[in-house]
Amino acid sequence: MRISQLVAAGLGDEEFENLMAILANLQGDRAAALEGLRPYLDRGDLAGAAANLLAAETLAALRTLDAEHAPELDPMSLFARSAQADPYCALTYWHAGRYAASQADVESAWQLFGIPPRPPLYRLCPCRPPFPPPSRS
Repeated sequence: MRISQLVAAGLGDEEFENLMAILANLQGDRAAALEGLRPYLDRGDLAGAAANLLAAETLAALRTLDAEHAPELDPMSLFARSAQADPYCALTYWHAGRYAASQADVESAWQLFGIPPRPPLYRLCPCRPPFPPPSRS
C-alpha cells in the first residue's frame, strides 16, 4: 500500500486526521506536537511506543531552546517506555543513546548503542517455523 493510499483511506477519520496534524507539527510547532502526543503516551502498544519515541525526540529538541520546557516529562523515561512497548525497535536505543551522549552521559550512551535485542528469526523470515527438513538427494 502506498502512503498516498493510506492517507486517502484515513481522510474523514477524526483520529487519523489529528495524528496527521501532530506529525506535521513535528517539523514546525514542536510544542503543539508534544501536546498532541500526550494522549498517546500511556498506551502500551506499538502506537504508544511510537508516541513515546516521538515525544522524547521532540522534548529533547524543545529543551535545547528552553531547558525548563515540560518539566514533568523526562526524555529518558519516554525512551524507556518506548523500548518497553516495542523492544525490537533499534531506533529507540539509537535515539536514546544520542540523547544520553548530548547530556554528557557517555557510559549510558554506549550501553544504549549496544543493547538493541535481535528479533526472533520468525519475525524476520516470511516463512514460519517449523521449517521443512532439508532434502537429501
